[in-house]
Amino acid sequence: MKASEDSRSLRFFETVLELKEMHSGLGLTLLSVAVLTVPIPAQPVPETFTLNVPDGPISSKSGSSISLLCQVSPTFNIEPFEVKWYRFDEVNKPTLWYKDHKIQEAIMDPRFKGRVSLTGGLERGIASLRLERVTLEDSGEFVCYINNNNWYEKTCVVLAVSVIGSQPVISVAEARGGGQVNVTCSSEGWSPQPKVTWRNKEGTEITNGQEVQNTTDSQGLVSVSSWLLFSPSESDWLSCIVFLSDEWKTEGRILPVLPGGDYKKGFTVNQVLLVVLPVLFLVIIICALCFIIVFKRKGQIDQGLNVAETKRLIKENPVQSPANQTTSDNKDKLEGPENPVQTPANLTTTDNEDKPEENPVQSPANLTTTDNKDKPEENPVQSHANLTTIDNEDKPE
Repeated sequence: MKASEDSRSLRFFETVLELKEMHSGLGLTLLSVAVLTVPIPAQPVPETFTLNVPDGPISSKSGSSISLLCQVSPTFNIEPFEVKWYRFDEVNKPTLWYKDHKIQEAIMDPRFKGRVSLTGGLERGIASLRLERVTLEDSGEFVCYINNNNWYEKTCVVLAVSVIGSQPVISVAEARGGGQVNVTCSSEGWSPQPKVTWRNKEGTEITNGQEVQNTTDSQGLVSVSSWLLFSPSESDWLSCIVFLSDEWKTEGRILPVLPGGDYKKGFTVNQVLLVVLPVLFLVIIICALCFIIVFKRKGQIDQGLNVAETKRLIKENPVQSPANQTTSDNKDKLEGPENPVQTPANLTTTDNEDKPEENPVQSPANLTTTDNKDKPEENPVQSHANLTTIDNEDKPE
């Protein structure tokens, strides 16, 4: 039978070669069809076989899809075989059960219904489990079991589901002394326990004084908090990175700002210049305007004072004619403090006040005579004619 099949195949290929010589295009097409239609001999089922699975855990992120590899060796068609996947300690609650060329859904674990399927191709000896919408509860060992009634094998595949936590929340509080701030970074909802690292603007890791605290909730999710003392002058911003790997991580950044919006130390030169220079320029302009306003007002005040003073002087010292000026000068000289001109009445009053007992009350005529006798040279009473003559004698030239 086998020799007959080989003979027919040989004659077929000879015919194809003859056609190829006649028409290369048509020959190539027929050759392709022949290759596709030639049956591949089925490999015999071995008496024993083994299963190939990944050596280590298969990692998956929560919410994604993953395939758990399971393949027979040597490779052969396992469609007639029984294939079962189940959790390590739940053999009676299969995750997926394939038997009699179909999936047995009646006794499957309800947690996996609608989320599992076989993938890879049973005809090629692959019975991998495809798991959709992975959850944290799916983590653990899954058993791949294959049986042909004469021989069976089973082995475990470990699934490690990771949950990426929330975005880090960073807060700043003032530390006691030293010009430092206490920076806290918190994130929750992680599995497994994440790592925390602090980095500055240059990407350099900060390890001085870092502390980390972890707590686990009832669902097995981990919350992490980390804090450190930081000098704002060391960097423009801080970065808190919470991660499981380089691929699965979250990051938060913050400027070293105290509550209330006050900046602590640690501004760059450019930041200082951008703030100080406009303020300084504005102060200079304001000072210049104030100086100009004050100077103008002072000039107006001084001018007003000069006008008022001029008016006052004009009012107190009216302009006099030459004749009046001469008479006024003579009068000033005669009525000076040394030679006051006294009227009879004033003289009488003065004498009475000075000598109330020695000089009894006298008539004006007697008072005049007495005064002239007592002080003939000191205070002579002169007429206007005599006054003019005296002035001329004092100043002959």
